[in-house]
Amino acid sequence: MISNLKLTQIDQCIQLIEKANKGKSKVRYFPNETNEIRKRIIKRYNSYDVEVLLFTDNKLVSGYLELYVDMNEKYLQIYAYFANGSFDRTLSSFLDYIRSNYPTYKLHYVVGDYNLGAITYMEKINASSDGNETMITISKNSNVLYDILNVSELQEEHYDQFIKLHDSLYKEVYWTGELIIQEKSKFYKYVIIHENQLIGFSIISNFDRDEEEIYYLYANNNKQKTQLIKHTLRKTFNRANSVIMVLESNEEDDLPFYEEIGFQKKEVIITYTLEF
Repeated sequence: MISNLKLTQIDQCIQLIEKANKGKSKVRYFPNETNEIRKRIIKRYNSYDVEVLLFTDNKLVSGYLELYVDMNEKYLQIYAYFANGSFDRTLSSFLDYIRSNYPTYKLHYVVGDYNLGAITYMEKINASSDGNETMITISKNSNVLYDILNVSELQEEHYDQFIKLHDSLYKEVYWTGELIIQEKSKFYKYVIIHENQLIGFSIISNFDRDEEEIYYLYANNNKQKTQLIKHTLRKTFNRANSVIMVLESNEEDDLPFYEEIGFQKKEVIITYTLEF
């Protein structure tokens, strides 16, 4: 049976997560310490755009799923999934619920390449993906040399230029240029302007996490790209301890460039897509 979380079930959820969040089933970004797990669950429970769903069997919680929901864009993302028992059966029940309640929506599920249970299941149901992507990371303690930079925050006068450039580069992404502009709190938006023309941008998350993510990055050349990255890092390390980026399979040859700045390879991930 699938139902929404009740606060009286939190202790059961914590026990399930502590048991399941290990090894090849470990969920990215999910805390391990009991009090931090409790805080995470309550935060998701109180979020207006997240459903916390449970799979129960004889009143016992044996499945937990966090589902991000954007009704305007008809977009869903599984933030976390845990099962005690049959991984496939439990996830199938959750997906049946999602399919029934969110018809015509698109769903993303991002997993580490070590999460063999999720990978095997998603491939079995023919979920699509663009293959492996490499996640790189840099920490606050890295010896990054910050030059004098020609980078500033995106201003309204350049919104149209940003939307046009972003959407020409990233054609099939959820966060279109217009959505990024409309979102006032979830992102910091840094740009390079030359002769009143926007020629580069860096878009980084502002999710109040210890680890933030550069989602979109573009510049005409590596010098400008380096300026954007270093400015982004300098600003972000005032509020976070590390920054990550995801390199798509066609960007793997760029890894040495990022390593020169101070990034290191962290993990390989796969983004699966289902359309209901």
